[in-house]
Amino acid sequence: MATSKPNPVTGLPAPLSGFDVKVALQTAPAWRPEPGEKLVGIPVATRVGTSKDFPDYPVLLIQTLDGDPVAFHAFHTLAQNRLKELKAEIIKAAKNREVMTFLYLGSFITNETKGKEPKDQTSYHNYFIDMGRPEDVTADEPSFDF
Repeated sequence: MATSKPNPVTGLPAPLSGFDVKVALQTAPAWRPEPGEKLVGIPVATRVGTSKDFPDYPVLLIQTLDGDPVAFHAFHTLAQNRLKELKAEIIKAAKNREVMTFLYLGSFITNETKGKEPKDQTSYHNYFIDMGRPEDVTADEPSFDF
């Protein structure tokens, strides 16, 4: 699939055609980040991913700001939970061609297993996922309502 030049007004690439979306859902390269890497783009479609190592999980097709389709495989629990929290906003973003940002923070050893032998440690993969471009994401005003 060819990349498109961003629209000079919106900065967004031209939408993928219906055919390109169907093809990309099956063939888009997976985002395989290193800690600190970001994926910024427009959510386009979803499918169910399968793996012998994980239960079924969501795959979110993202069109990067360069126009390229990339698959975000949410097989890690924290990524799945965040996508569930943002589900309504992701649906709106897909419909309105709004941008979202993914940041891979890395793999961390759980507090419960720190100090144990490496074979007895468990780890998790952490992500920051939010709506908007990195420069547009703002912190909410603290409410301290518990």
